[in-house]
Amino acid sequence: MLKRSISLLICALMLFGLAACGGKTPASSEPLSEPTDSTVPEVPTSDISDPTQEPSSTDGTSDTTNNSGTTAGTTTKAPPKNNTTTPTSKTDPTDPVTPAKVVQSLNNTYYKLTVEKKLTVGYIGGSVTVGIGASNEDQTSWRALTTQWLKKTYPSATIQEGNAAIGSSGSLLGACRVGDELLKTYKPDLIFAEYAINDHYQGCLYEESVRNMESFVRIVLKNNPNTDIVFVYTTDCGFRGKEFDAVLAFETVAKRYGLYSINVGKELASREGDDALSFAGKYLKDSVHPNDAGHAKYASYVTEFLADQFKKCEKSYQPHSIPAASRNDLFEKTTLISGNDILASNSSLQSSGDLNTIRGTVRLSGGDAFTVKFKGKALAMRWRSAEGADITLRLDKKDSTLPIGNLDGAQQILFSNLSNGEHTLQVINKGSKDCYINGLYALE
Repeated sequence: MLKRSISLLICALMLFGLAACGGKTPASSEPLSEPTDSTVPEVPTSDISDPTQEPSSTDGTSDTTNNSGTTAGTTTKAPPKNNTTTPTSKTDPTDPVTPAKVVQSLNNTYYKLTVEKKLTVGYIGGSVTVGIGASNEDQTSWRALTTQWLKKTYPSATIQEGNAAIGSSGSLLGACRVGDELLKTYKPDLIFAEYAINDHYQGCLYEESVRNMESFVRIVLKNNPNTDIVFVYTTDCGFRGKEFDAVLAFETVAKRYGLYSINVGKELASREGDDALSFAGKYLKDSVHPNDAGHAKYASYVTEFLADQFKKCEKSYQPHSIPAASRNDLFEKTTLISGNDILASNSSLQSSGDLNTIRGTVRLSGGDAFTVKFKGKALAMRWRSAEGADITLRLDKKDSTLPIGNLDGAQQILFSNLSNGEHTLQVINKGSKDCYINGLYALE
């Protein structure tokens, strides 16, 4: 009798377990549905042979979410020669993050498109957003295709594009440049920011990416709190859509400010399979830059997201909430000391043409030096140098021990926690090879 009772108890427990396992798990993200409205055209795919779309995932959910549960992405420092990245994390970012009380919407963008019928969409990021890998950066890149979709979908609206993307730029340079080279120049209503993969390539730590992107967001919203911001994450042949530190950092910021993010890299991997992201394969021209087919896929995920969100939007226009800063090392204002500014006060130096700056580049040959004055609580520099350049920094007549590496397109905060008031910086090349200074940024 006892054995029979035990057997009955075990069976009951097994049935309970099966019932529990069969329970439906709530989806962590909103479905990414294709536009069903006949007025929403597909993204142009040029001469791509396979324009069809696979389902976003086996359970019908999407990795494009609003940050009451956002998703992952990617950025760009100059890619290593053999870019077969193993997804690893240098940190364990487990600090609790309080989501924004009010999740931001795209209502303002929708209002501009449908009521004011006038929209400026701004793009800022690295070489993938420039359009490297596309046969025509201004026609077949994900950026260009996204703008084309907006124009075709809302033909009665006047839609302008502001492109401030430059290659090899990470979130630090993005935060330094966004005010002067995107906000002031174009006054965008909607901003797509793509920096994650470059933050990884440049070795940014999780906390550095959080600082940079939160500064970026605050600069944008303090300039115009009605601006909509969307983070875009790309991938490479090593990660193949998997998350890494920069993505986790950006998601921390997105969650805190209630922003949207679109992980186009993860979408591509989940829909097309890992093999589609092989080096110079079906969708990549090299290790990280999409070809026309890859750019078209990225654009299709962005425009699917927009179409889905616009269906939920209201025709209202109001400022986004700006929560308190999460840390004391953020900056909300940047002042560029350009190459032209440096040349103007150091006439013995030579200028150098550079495609990645619009304000001049200084060539600092061996033995050359320059001096600048600035005000701010921190100072960042953007430069590139060949092996053999030996850069010494002297702040307020004191030599710095900060190592300056030989990098192509490097961005680095040189000094932080500075006292209020004017400071004097001297930059000296004691080496035998040239160093090229693209500019300095005083951070406040």
